[in-house]
Amino acid sequence: AEAVEDWEVNELLEWTHNLNYDEYLIDWRTVGTSGSSNILV
Repeated sequence: AEAVEDWEVNELLEWTHNLNYDEYLIDWRTVGTSGSSNILV
């Protein structure tokens, strides 16, 4: 198995700290309930 470099761990930690579940949930609800395409004229 290859050793994990410190910079790889740091990038992963930074990415996980920037996750915002509340924003994700709002975005998902918006996309999932965006309305019917039949409404477009």
